[in-house]
Amino acid sequence: MNKIGVVGAGVMGTDIAALFSNAGYSVTLIDISDKALQKAMARIKKESVKLLLNDGQLRNPNLDRNVFCSTQIEDLKECFFVIETIKESLEDKIRVMKEIEKNVPDSTVIGTNTSSYMPKEIAREMSHPERLVLFHFANPPIPRRVIEIAGERADASVINTASHMAQEIDKKPFILKKESRGHVMSRLRAALLVASSLESHFSGANPEEVDVSLKKFGFERGAFELCDMIGLDVVMAVHRNLKEFYGERFNLPKDLETKLEEMVKLGKLGRKTGAGFYRWKNDKPELSTVESKNDVNVMPILTSVINEAFRILQDGIADEETINAISKLGSGTSMGVFDLAGMLGPSNIFELLHKLYSDRSLEFYQPCELLVERSKR
Repeated sequence: MNKIGVVGAGVMGTDIAALFSNAGYSVTLIDISDKALQKAMARIKKESVKLLLNDGQLRNPNLDRNVFCSTQIEDLKECFFVIETIKESLEDKIRVMKEIEKNVPDSTVIGTNTSSYMPKEIAREMSHPERLVLFHFANPPIPRRVIEIAGERADASVINTASHMAQEIDKKPFILKKESRGHVMSRLRAALLVASSLESHFSGANPEEVDVSLKKFGFERGAFELCDMIGLDVVMAVHRNLKEFYGERFNLPKDLETKLEEMVKLGKLGRKTGAGFYRWKNDKPELSTVESKNDVNVMPILTSVINEAFRILQDGIADEETINAISKLGSGTSMGVFDLAGMLGPSNIFELLHKLYSDRSLEFYQPCELLVERSKR
């Protein structure tokens, strides 16, 4: 049996379906909206094929032939592996997970692509929580090689199946030691957005100027372009979920938070709607024609992301090598977060963060205990 199920036909779910179709699997793509499914099939035929081709991954140019669309969750009944990719709402994920469980064989492994929740939270009302595993893709999922895997309640066989399925679509699986909201990638990405937003706020630079400065340093995309790629509604939901769990350090500046809320209310969600922080055309942001942009000091941004990486290490989510590799593969940069930390030096990172914490009085900049310890060596 080689049938895969994907529940949720947004851009992420659609590209995940394309990846499995490309690997030779028969994919059942489920969504409550016929319109969403039609849009998904149009994307698979064009954008997904193009992305796979550009990345040197395309094995099957007729991806749509392996994808069956349905609004009926009962059509998952022959799937041995199902991935949930719906919006970041815990209530909705719990409900959908119960429905998936009712309609698949007892042997089916269920993965969740949640960016911000823990599998054990989503499995709260499942009859067999041991079959649920984190199966979290980077965004965009086609060119990025990383998948985060975790499940404190998952059977070893379930973890092994998830790891195997990641390799089947040419991804590198990283098995995390513990469950944590935001895992590794989303916590680092959230820290990048908070730090970039604060630098925009304090320096007066606009989002594009911050992004350009990060790109000059070596980032493939700046924080605001990445938010547009992910979807501003998703970004807001993830931030809300992280703040609920980790506290005020993930607070965004009030002016940016207000702007985000207004854009989401107006349906300006980024790439998927054609407008967000940028205007988008053919899956690419339209940049300002102004050649001379203000250079923004990116050191407060870089050190803040490194500080979050030390927090993740301190929390026991993953070891240093794993966090470094996830950050590198997940962002498409030439250096991982701990490569960067080694280049800058823990004592220098500590000194800058300590000054930022003193000057700006924000918890976000407070050096974590592990970084303080490393800075004294």
